[in-house]
Amino acid sequence: MRRVWSYRLKNKILPSIPSPISLFQLVYQSQATPPFAEAALEALLRKARIYNQAHHLTGMLLYVEGRFLQVIEGPEPALNHLYGLIQRDQLHMEVRTISYGPKPPALFPTGAWATQW
Repeated sequence: MRRVWSYRLKNKILPSIPSPISLFQLVYQSQATPPFAEAALEALLRKARIYNQAHHLTGMLLYVEGRFLQVIEGPEPALNHLYGLIQRDQLHMEVRTISYGPKPPALFPTGAWATQW
């Protein structure tokens, strides 16, 4: 029998997801096109938080001098789908995978996204 976990985020119970044993982690970097102003980064973050919460993805996004470094964790199908979207997104170029693979347990289990720019 498979164990499931539920995550509480701002007083909302999210649907159960597979246990951390089935979590995957992706680390990638890319060049932003064009470089983002603070307002554009905030808009991107709002959109990403909604998408990621709906797909049980957590992580960290770092933006420095026109470059993104991101760590994303979650179920493998959702992670693969999001990474495909990122690779085809015209806001990114030179997308480079740094690491990818199983990652139990989650480093960012709360569902909140940490950001710095």
